[in-house]
Order: sequence, then structure tokens, then C-alpha cells
Amino acid sequence: MMPRQIDEAMFEDRHEKISMRKIWAKVAERESLEHNIPEEPLFLTLSGAEGRDIEELIQQGIISTEENLAISEEDKDKVVAVENSFTAVLRLQKKFPGLKIYEHDYKNLVRGPGPLRWPDSEEEKRYCRAKVINLDLNEPLKPIDNGGNTEFPILQIVEKFCRLHEQDPKIDWSLCLTLHGEIIWAPDVSSSISKFLIENFKDDDFRNACTTFLGDSLSQSIYDLADLASLSNEDQQKILMVFVPKKLSHMHHNKGWKLEVEKNLRYGGHDSFAPMVTWIIKFKWDSRASSTPDLVYRESLNSILDQAGKINSSGILDC
Repeated sequence: MMPRQIDEAMFEDRHEKISMRKIWAKVAERESLEHNIPEEPLFLTLSGAEGRDIEELIQQGIISTEENLAISEEDKDKVVAVENSFTAVLRLQKKFPGLKIYEHDYKNLVRGPGPLRWPDSEEEKRYCRAKVINLDLNEPLKPIDNGGNTEFPILQIVEKFCRLHEQDPKIDWSLCLTLHGEIIWAPDVSSSISKFLIENFKDDDFRNACTTFLGDSLSQSIYDLADLASLSNEDQQKILMVFVPKKLSHMHHNKGWKLEVEKNLRYGGHDSFAPMVTWIIKFKWDSRASSTPDLVYRESLNSILDQAGKINSSGILDC
């Protein structure tokens, strides 16, 4: 059987990907200090067949193993791999004996992006409440039209993870999200997204941060409602770096969540490697959201570009 593109991408020891795995491990290490519900995972990941991010957790001592690399009994509930390829599952089972594996597509874990269906079993609900959820995706941000409204299924899936984390007891958690950096939106969707971005340019801090990050020319393209899909790869990446965390902040600020964007990075787009965008976002339960949601929203917005930058081809972060 030919290896899948996602497995090839995860197998490659590109410097950018090595750097990202180290970042994910640091997030898991930090969250492990507050991981006080042992039956719920510390780390849920779309690991691919090689499980390179799981390897990093083991190397950093976050997950302990036996001599044969089997996940230790004390840590067997800490990590869950989500994998729907039979071949990949066999590879993971051989490489990490005892690893918990959810043998379905990641969308099935929350029963898709729609609001009417939810996980059936208590085990699945526990998986969804992991302290760190690593959605390392090999796909762009795809829009769909729902009765005239533009929706993004992957962001709706994130919303369902939020809903499950807000069930008693409420749990702060971290999202590691990686997407292709191409914009594949039709011109009317681009226009709608531009208007969404402009909406908060009335906030001086947010507007100034965006202008500094995007540059005058790209900022003007937003005001001109340009076709964002016609921009250069780098400019498309930058638009996504602003839009995705802003959209998530908008979706969740009045539901109790304050977002802290800890990393907002782009990489790739050179030497035949696809352009990528990636975020580390801390979701923190904030009781102020019920009384002052706009304040929580502004605070979330103003963290979006604090750690924005890129990972160069040598794996060095430039923020």
C-alpha cells in the first residue's frame, strides 16, 4: 500500500516540523502541571503512522515507557492517537505497544461539525476533553455555504471541543492547530472575510497590530475587498494568521472562553513544500464573559499577533 501524503509529511524530518514538535511538547509539559483529572487524556493527537509527536513526548519524559517502548501503565491514559487508516494503526500499535488509538476519522470523534450530534460514549467524551488537542491537518481552511452563511467545518469542530470542555468540571485547554496556508475561497467569500476583519479595525490596538504585521499593501487589499485567493502564498498565510484566531475568538467570547494566542506561525512555501500556518491557542474559562463579553473579545483579539512570525527553513523561530 502506498503511504498517504499525511504520513509522508509527518515522516519527513524537516527542520520546521521538528521545531513544531518541540513546541507541542512544551505545551504538553506545561499542561501536565494542571492535569488533575487522570481519566481524561493529557494529549490527543492526529499522529499519523509514525507518531513523531508522541516520540517527542517520550523523549522529553512527559510520557513514560517500559523497556520495549510500551506506554507505561501509569501513563496509558495520558495520550490518545486518532487514526483511521488500518495500516497506520498497525504501525502505531507496533511502535508504541499499549497506546490508546481511536480508530476513526477525527471528525467522527465529535460526530462532525453539525450541532445536533455528539459523542455517544463516556470514553469518547473523555478523549474530547484532553488538555492538549493537536489537530495537525493536511488540508486548507475550507468554507461551506449554509443557507447563505459562510461556515468553516474545522472551526465548528473546534467549537464542539470547547462545548465539551465547558461541561462540569470546566477545563482550560490548549489547541494546537495546523492547516495548509492556501486560501481557496471564492471572491464573495473573500469579500465577506475582509469585512469581518475590518469590523474590528476600529479598535486602535488591533488595527495598528494588523497594519504592522500585514504591511500597508496587504492591509489596503483588505479594505479594497480584494480576491484574497489571488494574493501571494506569503500574503495568504498572513491573512489566515489574522483571520483564524479572530474567528475563533468571535465564536467563543460570549460562551465563556478567553483565547490567548501563544504561537501564530507560518512556514513552508519553498522548495516544493506547501505553505503552512499553525497556532498554539490557550482556551481559558473566563467568568467575565457573561457580563462583559466585548471586553473578553478585545483581550482575545489583542493577543493574536503578540507571537506572530515564521519558522525558517532551518527551523529557527522568528517572532
